[in-house]
Amino acid sequence: MKKFFSYIRVSSKEQADTGASLEAQRESNLKYAQEIGVEIVKEFTEVQSAAKKGRVQFNLMIKELKRKRDINGIIFHDVDRSTRQYFDLAELMELSENGYEICYSRTRLTLNSTGSKTLAGVQAVMAKQFIDNLSQETKKGMYKKAELGYSVFGKVLLGYKKSGVGTRELDPMTAPLIKKCFDLYATNKYTLKELADELYKKGLRTHNNKRLEYTKISRILNDKYYMGIIEIKGRVYIGRHPAIVSEKLFNKVQSLLQRRFTPHTKRNEYKFQHLLKCGLCGQTLKAMTAKHKYPYYYCRNKDCQAKSYSEKMVETVLSEELDKIKFNKQETAQLLKVAKDLKRTYLFELEKMEQALRLKIINCNDKLSSLTDHLLDGTIDKDVYEQKRAQFTLEKKALESEINDFKKTNESSFSKIGELTKLLSNPAHSFKVANHENKANLIKKMIKTIKIFPTGVNLDWQTTFLHLYNRKNELLDSSFPTGVPIGNRTRNNRTTTCCVTTTPWAPCLLNRLTYENHNDGNSNCNRNRS
Repeated sequence: MKKFFSYIRVSSKEQADTGASLEAQRESNLKYAQEIGVEIVKEFTEVQSAAKKGRVQFNLMIKELKRKRDINGIIFHDVDRSTRQYFDLAELMELSENGYEICYSRTRLTLNSTGSKTLAGVQAVMAKQFIDNLSQETKKGMYKKAELGYSVFGKVLLGYKKSGVGTRELDPMTAPLIKKCFDLYATNKYTLKELADELYKKGLRTHNNKRLEYTKISRILNDKYYMGIIEIKGRVYIGRHPAIVSEKLFNKVQSLLQRRFTPHTKRNEYKFQHLLKCGLCGQTLKAMTAKHKYPYYYCRNKDCQAKSYSEKMVETVLSEELDKIKFNKQETAQLLKVAKDLKRTYLFELEKMEQALRLKIINCNDKLSSLTDHLLDGTIDKDVYEQKRAQFTLEKKALESEINDFKKTNESSFSKIGELTKLLSNPAHSFKVANHENKANLIKKMIKTIKIFPTGVNLDWQTTFLHLYNRKNELLDSSFPTGVPIGNRTRNNRTTTCCVTTTPWAPCLLNRLTYENHNDGNSNCNRNRS
């Protein structure tokens, strides 16, 4: 009895799970094998479209057929189940010419005569035409949905979840972790592998609850979908889904991904690295660790007589100096009063800038509408239309991102005033409870240089904080908004004398701390104190 292979196929996993097509094909092939008196020795089941090359089970079956001498042929259910491409049909016809029997159970057709080959060729052409037409119509529908802002791919990216047909909403569990992924890489302190390890510790997993490898992290960082843009083969569309990252952050990450080097990872972290200078020779002190647990700083100048300084000693001295600029209750209350006036002024300016941006967005919409009219009138070709439409779409997205940044400024920058006053109420305590990075940032904000001598420390304060350092904790009401009392006060029969400067340090201080914290996420000295 002749031995045959049986091949059955469906195009998708959904058809395999919910449909009865596979079982129907199997029964048809078995019934046909009994009719012609052959034995099916092995069955190959494929769950993949036949419109493309690379079907695993089909290729495996052909290789095994050529390797085994006792197999006489293959039974398919129909021509379109065997192939929808000319190259696969040509391979089957070549097998037929080499003596193998290629049979189809539904039509009772075999490729053993010229007529049957012609009929199979006609059916293959019809199947090819059907799949090409289906592909074209699917693409047209996909591009139209993308123009309307709907997500055209069935797969839901990490950070989102389905909220309807073609719509997505933020996943409260994974969206913050995706944002964290971009934020951490933008610091230029992580390689992709280190970032994958860090995100795994923070709880980011795939949909199958597996670890994200660094290649997947790279795809996330390169995907424009996370800034609200749908990109299909070079065409860009503004999506209806909410953006997780801003365009500014996304572009910063792209520039880091294109670099030709990886960031150097430090084995030990030092709180005051590159901040301390030798008071005797002026060189920057080098950070070292003794016995793997005692950080210290020393001068590299061989001719210098300076000794080494432990990090704990430096931290203690700086805490004492920071304690000299703390606010009393009266200063804190008056600082909040000045902050309210500044907030009113800045909100007015931000409102005007936001209005200007909205006018530019309206202009972009007009350009897009005019561009569509020119395409319909035939004054421009489709290539120019696609190029210009992509340009205006990205411009509109950038303007919307700027508006979001302004809103974040309104909501976040001024909400930090309370934390700012707490910081200045007791900066030494804030310095004590801050982590390594925030301690260094706090010092950079307040102090220009720190010179260490064997007998003490000399601090060169930033201009704004110099007035705070030189004043006494007691402050006259009349001097606060326009200047700060400095110098020595003498009390004689309940009388006080002081020297008053004209530096408006309170607004300058708020400008420096509040807005620099907003514009530079890496130098935020009072955001993550715990």
